Amino acid sequence: MPSIAPATNTISVGVSDDGSPAMTDAELFTVIVAPRPESYAHRVQDGNFIFDWATVAGQRFRVESTENLATPVWVSLGDVLLGTGAPLSSTNELDGSLQRYFRVRVLP
Repeated sequence: MPSIAPATNTISVGVSDDGSPAMTDAELFTVIVAPRPESYAHRVQDGNFIFDWATVAGQRFRVESTENLATPVWVSLGDVLLGTGAPLSSTNELDGSLQRYFRVRVLP
């Protein structure tokens, strides 16, 4: 299998038993490995921190933030976003916190 994304892999699974009568079955399925989201643009504008990331059509994302990476409590920053293949953007108000960390989670 390829070790990098994006990749499409076809996997075959076969089973058999030694019962009476003996039975077998096989199934093929496809696994699509999408690249993880990578922020390619970020900026501070009008009191907001804005960042953009590339998407894959159909992939679902949630933007989260925390103020402490040592003991993080990640807070969702809005609705689930659906990738279209075009970039997505997240705008977050800078509210006077000394520090804040952001992540984009890929959802099943």
